[in-house]
Amino acid sequence: MTGRLVAVVTQQLLDELTAVLMRPKFRRWVSVAAATVFVQRLAEEADLHPDPGAPGQRLRDPDDDYLVALAEQTGATIVTGDRDLLDAELEPPAIAPSRLAALLN
Repeated sequence: MTGRLVAVVTQQLLDELTAVLMRPKFRRWVSVAAATVFVQRLAEEADLHPDPGAPGQRLRDPDDDYLVALAEQTGATIVTGDRDLLDAELEPPAIAPSRLAALLN
């Protein structure tokens, strides 16, 4: 690794993140204004890719298949705390956020 982290996103992922951050349960951690700015900045800084299309079913949670398809299309590594993704036989394997610091050094 180069010591640099680049987020790989699609418009669908940005829209999903916006929808999730707008949920009332997140108000205790982030305001609507701050969440909006965060997603806008992420969109500006991230590597925006087209939607990878309909993925084949590979994981227990079919919603995660989209992320696998995007990672395969772009060569990105999935960084997640989702046990299903971490345990899946992906190439490259998904990694937990706690492992990022060691990989970037």
